[in-house]
Amino acid sequence: MRNFRIRRSDPAAGARACGRPGEDKQPGISPRLRRPEATNRATSTGALLGLIVFAGCGPSAADFELYDTFRSPQNSREVVVQIAYSKLAFGPTTVRFSARDVDSAELVEIVTTRISNDGSNITDENLGAEWVNERTLRLCLRGVEQADSVLEIDVVSGTHSETESPCGTT
Repeated sequence: MRNFRIRRSDPAAGARACGRPGEDKQPGISPRLRRPEATNRATSTGALLGLIVFAGCGPSAADFELYDTFRSPQNSREVVVQIAYSKLAFGPTTVRFSARDVDSAELVEIVTTRISNDGSNITDENLGAEWVNERTLRLCLRGVEQADSVLEIDVVSGTHSETESPCGTT
């Protein structure tokens, strides 16, 4: 007769081998032939996948709200800032910058970026702006969970550049 040892690292194996009542979910079937139970693994995987898809989808146009408008020094152009707060509790805020001539209703989107601010509302401390000249607006983007970045927007050509640097030193 052979002595069988139960590994101590798997307490459930001991319960199955000892045949403790209430421990065996599929009695009468050899452990090697049992199908894996339809456990919460599929449910939790599905929930995780749903959360990733939900979080990965960007905000829709209806999610954006007007935050601020910055007019050029001679009041000929303006940059409109719209924000969409994250649907998740501590997710980043999406910030969209668009430009137009003051006398035009047509708004041209230039860039959309994010500010990671630990789920808090965006304030003037997170988004600062100064006009370099009539066509260039320099914006400082600060978040508590990201390095400062400087975004320069050319409102005439509709181009932009972003650099990671402390605000106020560019």
